[in-house]
Amino acid sequence: MFLELGLKIFTITLSQESTFTFSVLTPWFQSWYMFLVYLILLGLIIYLITKVRVNYLTQSNIKLEHIIDERTKVISDQAEKLKQLDEIKSRFFTNISR
Repeated sequence: MFLELGLKIFTITLSQESTFTFSVLTPWFQSWYMFLVYLILLGLIIYLITKVRVNYLTQSNIKLEHIIDERTKVISDQAEKLKQLDEIKSRFFTNISR
């Protein structure tokens, strides 16, 4: 009995009269259509990761804008109070100097 290897075709000779030839097919997970499925799944995973990341960054941006608006309002209120104090101080010194 001998075994000839070559391009996935095997021949087993049992005797002079009987020979059996067969070929081994590619496993289903290594076929061309499965590589297409793998490629589609990879694309889908990349798309979903990108989508999640964009949503996260958008939400972070909205939170930061809200914080900036709050702090800007606080600074504006402080500036208004300082203007009022400056006017009071100016009136005070004007009344003293008369």
